[in-house]
Amino acid sequence: MTFKNETSGEYSFYELKYTATPPAPCGTLSLECPVRTQTSTKITLTNPLASDVTLKPSISSKQVTLSPEQVVLRAGSTSEVEVQYRPLLVGPSEGSLKLESAELGVFEWVLKLVGVATNQERTIGFSVPLGSRETQVSKSLAVYLRGASTVVSFCRHLLPYMECPLE
Repeated sequence: MTFKNETSGEYSFYELKYTATPPAPCGTLSLECPVRTQTSTKITLTNPLASDVTLKPSISSKQVTLSPEQVVLRAGSTSEVEVQYRPLLVGPSEGSLKLESAELGVFEWVLKLVGVATNQERTIGFSVPLGSRETQVSKSLAVYLRGASTVVSFCRHLLPYMECPLE
């Protein structure tokens, strides 16, 4: 960089060196809940630009999801994104959540995840003579699978000779 006095011609010369590093994480999200249940937290994002920005999510853990899945920040506004955690195994784990866009850069959070043990679950047993019928109502399938259509297809695939109560 050169600063020059136009009238006298004197100048000062400075050599500048810039180093770009990845941004520090925005924070740590600690999520803990019993296995096969769900907990969530919300993060707040601000778009200071005059145009909408779409953020591309990148999550290192398959047990963590975002709602909404595609994050669009409206121009000049603040939005909340829900981070959901549904552990399948007991124990701690770590991961990261990144939201990236060319316009705003990278937002990154460290994930500290803990799945804790649950109480023993009630089992369902059927003891019926051939040709007879027995009905037991259970809501446990909906806890593990997402959406009624998933439960119906689960019933049809694994239990083809039984009636699915959701149909």
